[in-house]
Amino acid sequence: MIQRMDAPLTPIFYIYGLIDPSTKELRYIGKAQDLFKRLASHLREAFRLTRPVNLWIKKCAIAGELPEVCVLKITADWEADERKEIAAARAAGCPILNLASGGSVQGLKRVAPNRPKHIMRVYRMMEQTIRQARLRGELEHVARLETKYGNFKRAVARHRKHGTLADLDRRLGERRMLG
Repeated sequence: MIQRMDAPLTPIFYIYGLIDPSTKELRYIGKAQDLFKRLASHLREAFRLTRPVNLWIKKCAIAGELPEVCVLKITADWEADERKEIAAARAAGCPILNLASGGSVQGLKRVAPNRPKHIMRVYRMMEQTIRQARLRGELEHVARLETKYGNFKRAVARHRKHGTLADLDRRLGERRMLG
């Protein structure tokens, strides 16, 4: 007989650590509902993103190693528990690569305040175009695109230095609306 449950099931989260395979040091703390999928996404991100954890995982992968995954805690209140685990690791002197203190930070979906959303959109679009040209073997086109990409990055840096980054982002947004 099937019994009806009035209370909704509480989702279970794993607070996990990534361990350096060569030094056995804890290097990153995160949360996941499916550890296998999360490790797979870490590996994909390692070759696309430049956050410290991604660069470290890329270095391990190039060396033919994978970070070890260890479960630190199983919880329903992942935000508070992730913050506690990160704080405890930092207090213990672990060389963790977490940029945030944990909790409800949205990671890749979060737009950093010093890189407004239209600028981020242009970065992604340019990077995708370069990747596609590389796959097609259009080396001259790749070189031209990389030059444009470098020029754009320098322009963004100049605007950041002079405090006019928001103005540049606004103009890029207007351009998108017009064209």
